[in-house]
Amino acid sequence: QATNGKLYGSTESGGSYNDGVIYSLNPVNNDYTKLYDFTGSTGSLPTSSLLQASNGKLYGITYGGGATGQGVIYSFDPTTNTFNKLHDFNGADGAGAFNSSFIEYHSTEACVPFTVRIPDVRVLPSGVQPNTVYHGYGPADSVTLTAQVSGGAANATYTYLWCDGETTKCIRVSPKADKHYTVIVTSTAGCSYSGGLQLKVVDVRCGDHLDKVKVCRRMPGNQSHSLTVCMDAGEVAAQLSNGATLGSYSADANNPAGLVIGTSPNPSRSSFTLFITGNASGEQVSLRVVNAFGRVVESRVVSVNQAVQIGASYSPGIYYIEVVQGSSKTSTKVIKQGR
Repeated sequence: QATNGKLYGSTESGGSYNDGVIYSLNPVNNDYTKLYDFTGSTGSLPTSSLLQASNGKLYGITYGGGATGQGVIYSFDPTTNTFNKLHDFNGADGAGAFNSSFIEYHSTEACVPFTVRIPDVRVLPSGVQPNTVYHGYGPADSVTLTAQVSGGAANATYTYLWCDGETTKCIRVSPKADKHYTVIVTSTAGCSYSGGLQLKVVDVRCGDHLDKVKVCRRMPGNQSHSLTVCMDAGEVAAQLSNGATLGSYSADANNPAGLVIGTSPNPSRSSFTLFITGNASGEQVSLRVVNAFGRVVESRVVSVNQAVQIGASYSPGIYYIEVVQGSSKTSTKVIKQGR
């Protein structure tokens, strides 16, 4: 029985799609209400009993359906009658959960606050920028991120949930576009805090077949000038050890504030979360979104180093995001997919 006094359950089949339903029953007047029809893609054969967690939502598991047909984990909010599919089983991580149910664990430990951060990273010892991966040069196209906890109880243990679904303290990532990574850390006492880090991606591929690497090399006898060279990957390490850097030469004349736009997810079928980083945290910037036809679809003023959500109402297509702060300007492209 839920906190609102009603009973909640599910049927293995029937409903509009014959994949089962979620229903409620008021034991006072025996009033039955069908609340949700499973569709196959959202799950089918919901054989598990429903658990109402401390957040008020109901949680359950289906035997089949979902993206791979092997069942899903879902939640249902009885206050708003909102259904959410939380996880698709894929066989390797489980399948066909029959008559399973959840148990909510309540710790008796005191909640001691702690902080979470993802420390800055470098893909190589030299010749690279911090928090940057380089697409097209194998030794620098991935990096390990680590969730670092400070403070908290002396004997606390922690669980980790990264934005990509990983659950380990450290993850290896190889993004192909700028991305803001976040991790939620939860202690055994149930305290949860999060941290984040923006990764920039630089495409260093060059050559007719994009099988070579761009390197910025100092000109001999004139250290104030640099030259971009396209070379074989096997030659890069020696150049970096002699003071060269990965990528093309750039004086950053158009972006002295160091503005970077991170987008997640991209492409997206719903909305985009932007994380605009720069040298001056908290400063305001002008944000403008233009579609592929050059029409401005959105403009507003936002703050640096804060998450911004856009695009929920955009039609499918390509959009260009431009951020301006004084004389600094940067832009990026996002793709809105159809549902």
